[in-house]
Amino acid sequence: MSSLFRSIVSAPRATAVIGASKRYRYGIAYPGPKPASYDSAWKDVPQNPSGDYSEYTKPKTTPLVVPEGTDPQAAAAAEEERVKKIETAPMVVDVEKKFTPFTRRAGILARKRGMTCLWDEDGKRWPVTILQVEQCQVIQHRLPHPTSPGFHGLQIGAKDKDWRKMSSGMIAHYASKGNGVVPKYRIKEFQVTEDAILPVGAYLSAAHFVPGQYVDVRGKTIGKGFQGVMKRWGFRGQSASHGTTLTHRSPGAIGANQDPGKVWKGKKMAGQMGNKYRTTQNLMVHRVDTALNLIYVRGHVPGNDEAYIEVKDAVRNVRFQAETRFRKGKEEEDWLDEGVATLPMPGVTLTDVEKADWPEVIEWPGYGKEPRVRG
Repeated sequence: MSSLFRSIVSAPRATAVIGASKRYRYGIAYPGPKPASYDSAWKDVPQNPSGDYSEYTKPKTTPLVVPEGTDPQAAAAAEEERVKKIETAPMVVDVEKKFTPFTRRAGILARKRGMTCLWDEDGKRWPVTILQVEQCQVIQHRLPHPTSPGFHGLQIGAKDKDWRKMSSGMIAHYASKGNGVVPKYRIKEFQVTEDAILPVGAYLSAAHFVPGQYVDVRGKTIGKGFQGVMKRWGFRGQSASHGTTLTHRSPGAIGANQDPGKVWKGKKMAGQMGNKYRTTQNLMVHRVDTALNLIYVRGHVPGNDEAYIEVKDAVRNVRFQAETRFRKGKEEEDWLDEGVATLPMPGVTLTDVEKADWPEVIEWPGYGKEPRVRG
């Protein structure tokens, strides 16, 4: 997000003004000679106390500056077509897509709501963490770079934010997207394959994940402050008696003498504990609540309550496992774990849930049993 923000507000590095698209009015750099009206053309969107930014969300043009000997109309048309490909994504999926072992779907941003426990049909108790999908919307679709073709980029945002609480650069970023895109508190870009592209402006549902599948969750751990080696790394400490003075909780030696004459990098010492991004892999989705947009995952998730958590298909138990079984000649129904026939492609939106009249709660009952449905 930081690199994207810098690219938007770095207008002084620009060398020309393009009038083919509104995105260039807000400070996107474009190669070419510097125009005479540089200062007047590159204006930030002012903060409007009334909250009415309609005039900034409409397409506006600025004078087109092109090298000598180039047809201005052809240059403007070519630039408009290029920008249109970058800023937009297909709004309608014409062909029904299926999950393959080489598919990489988009993840979602959810809020951690705490922990509880659930019981399966056999009476076994499972501790679960509740994650709520809150106004999770597709913000932008980015095409692969021509010099390094590969994955597409889908920018996902969570929880709507007031226009008046945003900077001019970020207002311009959201205003240029259209398709009902609104400002968000948190943004994350996921790499996806071409068959998993979601339309810009779509709101994702908790049913994007299937009960029984495995997911990887990423969040910022709870900060513990500056801690010593006994709490931070589990050191035993020094002797409690026999002449030990003021060093009962000290780490001891941290290196040799003249050779190597330094402390090796990565040495476990006292320092900041927690407050770092960490990923927990292979957590099973136990229950999905489509009515309240909740995902129940087994086990604990890093971070405080109300923290934003990134959730995506597990790398090991979904992607690598499906690819390995495919290469071994397994049938399509055997690519994923037992009870999970396939994954929804390219994803499940709130509109899909409303149209298909999904059940309110879908729960994982156990291996060899039908999923429990309520509602």
